[in-house]
Amino acid sequence: MKDKNSARADLALLLVAVIWGGGFIAGKMALESFAVMEALAWRFLGAAALTAVFFHKRLIRRWTYRKDFAYGAVLGALAIAGQAVQMVGLNYTTPGKQAFLIMFYVVLVPFISWIVLRKRPGMNAFVAGVLALVGIALVSLNEDLTLGFGDMLSIGFAFIFGMVIVLTGIFSQKVADVFSMTFAQMFTAGFLAILAALIQGGGSSHQPAAVAGVFYLAVINSFAALLIQNAAQKYTSDTHAAILLSLEAVFGVIFSVIVYREVITPRMMAGFAVIFAAVLIARMDGLFAKRLKRSET
Repeated sequence: MKDKNSARADLALLLVAVIWGGGFIAGKMALESFAVMEALAWRFLGAAALTAVFFHKRLIRRWTYRKDFAYGAVLGALAIAGQAVQMVGLNYTTPGKQAFLIMFYVVLVPFISWIVLRKRPGMNAFVAGVLALVGIALVSLNEDLTLGFGDMLSIGFAFIFGMVIVLTGIFSQKVADVFSMTFAQMFTAGFLAILAALIQGGGSSHQPAAVAGVFYLAVINSFAALLIQNAAQKYTSDTHAAILLSLEAVFGVIFSVIVYREVITPRMMAGFAVIFAAVLIARMDGLFAKRLKRSET
């Protein structure tokens, strides 16, 4: 049964990766006429409202489990910080490029786990870290060896999202109900976004394409994907979840080429390949140690 649950969790996380790959395009569309925090407010409050409508009985029944809502609030605060950084960065870079840059979080997850859970990563994680930096340099460095503003923000998002991945894995094991935690995550992110939007202000008019982008982000990218992710991570490890979710970069590039006709240069392709290799090596962390242990016994 455990293997069956694990296989289903893997398929669910792969679906999340496809959805998130489309989210890069939706985000770019939304920013055509929405201010960043305005778009995020609609996204997360819309997702929270849908969760309340479809699962209100479950949420009311679980209200006494305050811990679920507290954990969700922590994830929500981190989520809005990360999403704000990502979407601002999307104004200054392409969807496909950003899709691969934020994959850096997969390499970071073992190191964040080391800090938070005292789980020391193996040698593979360190090799993956060096490779990831090489890949980022190939993808992002300009002729004067500097990073573009959008690329720096995309890498910043990777740090924040790596923490969200680790904490989601920890919290999903402790909560009484993952739906309550997810609702609190969405509501907190939306509430903080609307406060910021009141300060930032919104767009004067909204184009249909931008509205469609916000709809996708709220209903598909947040409501559906976060519920699937939080439920699935209960049956897999944080590192395993990270490698599957990282496939969003592949789908993000595919969608960007199709929709925006993004041009991928040979240097960028080389960088994508190096980053993806780093992700795979990070996922293999500890494999050689296990083989060595078997050979010694």
